Amino acid sequence: MLAVPHLKVKIKAHGDNENNKTVDKLAKLGINKETLMVEDALLLYNGTICWRDEFMLLNRSLIYQQPELLELIDWKMSLKLNCINQYDTLFEDHYLQSFRIKICCNELPTCANLKKRKPELYNDRWKCNFCGIEEETYDHLWQCYKIKDIV
Repeated sequence: MLAVPHLKVKIKAHGDNENNKTVDKLAKLGINKETLMVEDALLLYNGTICWRDEFMLLNRSLIYQQPELLELIDWKMSLKLNCINQYDTLFEDHYLQSFRIKICCNELPTCANLKKRKPELYNDRWKCNFCGIEEETYDHLWQCYKIKDIV
């Protein structure tokens, strides 16, 4: 067995790459610094990734775990419609964003969802507020003949 106390080996990888040389210089400068500077935007982005992963694991997000359904979604348009202006914090924007997320997650306060949360309060007699005939479910909101006139 060979013991080498301070073995320094230079591995020549990407030796001619200017970007690699720049990164090496910056890394060497950072070794001697006492404090670590981290870009705030990077931390926010990392939190977004974590939040997305948590969101995908929720029971309400099961629809987003089905690959065949994901292919049907126009993601560019969805992201454009759900775009948040990070510089404005108007309450109107907050409520609109909340509404959009509730639509995507089937979390609108339909009678069917209210029955799940408080079955002792919302019984089977509760029907659609507009037509009064069918049970008010997420799908019914988009198909009810009375709502179509309003929307």
